[in-house]
Amino acid sequence: MKSSWTCWLIAACLLAGAQAGGAERGRRGSGPDLVNIFLEPGNARWLVGPIARIASAEEIDAFLEITDDAAAERFIEEFWSRREPVGGASGLSFREQFEHLAEEADQQFGEAALRGRYTDRGIVFILYGPPDQVEDRPVPPGKTGRYRSRPMSSHHGSVERWVYETERVGLDGRSPRRVYDFIRRKGRVRLAPGSELPELPR
Repeated sequence: MKSSWTCWLIAACLLAGAQAGGAERGRRGSGPDLVNIFLEPGNARWLVGPIARIASAEEIDAFLEITDDAAAERFIEEFWSRREPVGGASGLSFREQFEHLAEEADQQFGEAALRGRYTDRGIVFILYGPPDQVEDRPVPPGKTGRYRSRPMSSHHGSVERWVYETERVGLDGRSPRRVYDFIRRKGRVRLAPGSELPELPR
């Protein structure tokens, strides 16, 4: 039993790192940093992905200090109950809005075995809703400048640009950037340099 738990823990940390995506990379809030190793799998990874963008630094620290699942489930219920509905989403609680957007993200932005809510596009979509415009443009081989692409056998990638024109406040309490650029290459889509989300609190 102990060896299976150890295997699960290693696998969970590796999976969390993969699912955190470019939006989480290289800062506090990377997947492994947000896995609570004392909890069962269903609760251990609760913070990974868009939740970490909504939670305060104090809430992140408090959740990572929990050592039993009953306390984790109480914490999660209290986390949602403390949050008021975001303006403009009539009749939905904050949690209902989150779940609705997360389900849409899962359907639209999944990558291989990665659920859409954990991808870069999925996280931005959950936080700020659908963009007002989406543009897609190729990255030519050997292009210089911001999106330089190394030559590859048959595909040099493309840039998917999301434009937010209407004013809004996201689930993280912030307004989105006007533009998010995502680089699509070899079946993966990642935030482009300069489009990263703000660092999580340390």
